[in-house]
Amino acid sequence: MSRHELGILIAQRDGLDASRLPVGLRADSALPGALDVRLDSRATQHKLHTALRGAGQFLALGS
Repeated sequence: MSRHELGILIAQRDGLDASRLPVGLRADSALPGALDVRLDSRATQHKLHTALRGAGQFLALGS
């Protein structure tokens, strides 16, 4: 899931105008920060013996 896709889900959940979110590559911006941010929860999920929800499913619960 891209940062933009996550932003759209959050905007929709919170009743905000998702069309105002800029689209583009992070590498093309002058903003500081990491270009690639990943969360790998496979080891945690295995230890918990349960399925973890993805961002889309988690944010849909707030609707």
